[in-house]
Amino acid sequence: MPLYHASKAAIIATCKSLATIRARWGIRNACVCPGMTKNTNIFEANDATDQVHIDEFSMTPAQIAGVMMKVLTEPQYGDGNVVEAFLVGKRSA
Repeated sequence: MPLYHASKAAIIATCKSLATIRARWGIRNACVCPGMTKNTNIFEANDATDQVHIDEFSMTPAQIAGVMMKVLTEPQYGDGNVVEAFLVGKRSA
């Protein structure tokens, strides 16, 4: 878990630090931080299954892919946005 959280923090920091490249060079930059996702080892292979009901709160890989496609194609994303995707919605920073 420490390596997961450290790498996630590095990706978010890199994304935010490159927020101006769209205005300067026309290069879009955004990242998606998915919430609990079915069929992934991070939640199913550890003790989290005792604490969280995966079937009730997790997204499918197809749902995460849909969020990613929106981030790739919709014009409101691309300025260093960090989009957190959850089963109940999404939050953009």
